[in-house]
Amino acid sequence: MTWKAWKEALEEAVRERNLAEQAFVHASIEYCDFHIYRLQAAEEKVRMILREARSAMGYETNRRLGPPKSPVRQLQSLISLSGQNHDQKAEDE
Repeated sequence: MTWKAWKEALEEAVRERNLAEQAFVHASIEYCDFHIYRLQAAEEKVRMILREARSAMGYETNRRLGPPKSPVRQLQSLISLSGQNHDQKAEDE
């Protein structure tokens, strides 16, 4: 694959991941497990494409780029940030 093809594959995987995150954020409680699974699968797809691209370009693939942030922690930080923004808006009014 060319650099452009890897970039397009990665952009598509990131779009899928973002859609999965949005679906989770707007999901009802009874479907949370399904959406968490979907989000984790989308994140793994992004990691897989990055690993394959690095390998195809001759970069060391067993070197870690840093610990990935777990989806649960990312969502917790998003929820706390959105709660802070909501509280701040209420105080401003």
